[in-house]
Amino acid sequence: MPWVFVFLVSLNILYAVWHRQQIPISVTEIEPLVSKQKEAANIKLVKESAESLVSERRSVEADSLCLNFGPFERKSDAQTLQQRLLSLGVNARIKEFSDPIGVDHWVYLEPSASRDGAFRQVRELQARGIDSYVITVGDLENGVSLGIFSERTSAQGILDRVARLGYSPLIKRLERSRQIYRVQISSGERKRVDSEILGDLSRLVGAQESAQALCEGIDTSR
Repeated sequence: MPWVFVFLVSLNILYAVWHRQQIPISVTEIEPLVSKQKEAANIKLVKESAESLVSERRSVEADSLCLNFGPFERKSDAQTLQQRLLSLGVNARIKEFSDPIGVDHWVYLEPSASRDGAFRQVRELQARGIDSYVITVGDLENGVSLGIFSERTSAQGILDRVARLGYSPLIKRLERSRQIYRVQISSGERKRVDSEILGDLSRLVGAQESAQALCEGIDTSR
């Protein structure tokens, strides 16, 4: 009988080994690797797309740059440079800009219902030693001007003085600016300006400064 028992045990061991060999390999063991490979590929595609967009934008901006000379305080100086460029076969245009140079402070009384009312206020103020005059044009017509000051403290001083007399003065900021001019060469014409031409232009009065900037009307939002 012992040999029968040994035979049965051996048979069970062989069956167990055979059964394990018949179980298919689980695909879930390699699925994470496949997912990571797909994720890495997607990240690479997004990165390449972003780099392509940046490169395209830079290319558009480079093709949209104009060459500007100036600034000139006198239009005649800008016209002289423009004519010189034309003689060299380069088309250029003159652009006018407003250049802020400071702020003034206007002290005033709000407009009266009539011109007579405004003159009456002026007479009252002048009788008390306050320099003033009637505003005859603009949004503050029939108002009373109490002076224009470059310093805020000076404007505040007259405002406080008039306020103590029972009036309600106000302060209005006035932007001071000057007109300046630049000579602009378009992006297409810019290719005609070589180092020799730039050297010739640099010898002209007021043309020492040059800079590249986006041309007006060019859409670079892409």
